[in-house]
Amino acid sequence: MVIQAPPNSGPAYHNYKGTVSIVLLAVVDARYLFRVVDVSKTLVAGTLKLPGDRLLPGAENLGAQPHVFVADETFPLQRHLMRPFPGSNLPHTKRLFNYRLSCARMAVECTFGILAAQWRMYQCVICLTRRNVAACVKGSRKTMIFIKRHGLFAAPPAAPLLFC
Repeated sequence: MVIQAPPNSGPAYHNYKGTVSIVLLAVVDARYLFRVVDVSKTLVAGTLKLPGDRLLPGAENLGAQPHVFVADETFPLQRHLMRPFPGSNLPHTKRLFNYRLSCARMAVECTFGILAAQWRMYQCVICLTRRNVAACVKGSRKTMIFIKRHGLFAAPPAAPLLFC
């Protein structure tokens, strides 16, 4: 989210695109709804309360598997984080895994796109503090859930990942 640079922030908020921004992490479901916003500290520290390991339908032979989040290369490899394999010269199985993981990550990108399309404030520079930007996103999240539950907005249907 592009923001106005906080006073005396130096290069702390500058990104590779040459803008000043903050990063908000979010948990998104397959119906394009935010479930949790700004989970960075609890996710990386491992203090986020997750359900216990469960058997996967059709893959009982693998044993109980942990609940996981889909992440990108910036995150450390952890028990509850799935991230792509690094490198470009990968065997077919690892390239296929990376492709399928990127398909799953697209749900998050689409949800942020829907958020920006519904509220114009996310399409320009936001002149608020980091805390207030997080509050705006959390308020927008609640509004999106309300609108979706009452049938006032039709999000794209959750596409099965059969093509991956």
